[in-house]
Amino acid sequence: LRNYGLTFGILKKVNPNNWVYQQRTQRYSDAPVKYSVSKAAEWKAEFTRRGMPEDESPWFQPYVVIGSIAIFLLYFCVLREENDLDELLGTSLYDRIEGLEQSQLRTSLKYYEESGKDVSKIKERLQELEGEDK
Repeated sequence: LRNYGLTFGILKKVNPNNWVYQQRTQRYSDAPVKYSVSKAAEWKAEFTRRGMPEDESPWFQPYVVIGSIAIFLLYFCVLREENDLDELLGTSLYDRIEGLEQSQLRTSLKYYEESGKDVSKIKERLQELEGEDK
């Protein structure tokens, strides 16, 4: 059995009709390859971006995509009930983080004073927030 495998391996290498043998001889050939008759001449840059022409999408694909998006939007915007997470996302960031609004107003106040702009509304809101804290 071992001998049989060895002879088969030798025959495989010597047989000129063998694909492996042909590839090896073509690879090491010194003759120049004509571009116009090679497979590279048939290749288009479009194939690299989109794939081969036989990879075309089916004619009904746009309808399936539009239908899927429409059903998703119908569910998400109309049929779905609000939950706790939706209510949490609906609250202001200033309500969730203590002192954030005051620090933002102080930063805006400093910037507006340096720019020479009206700061009366910012000072008014800061006084309201400080009155609520007391």
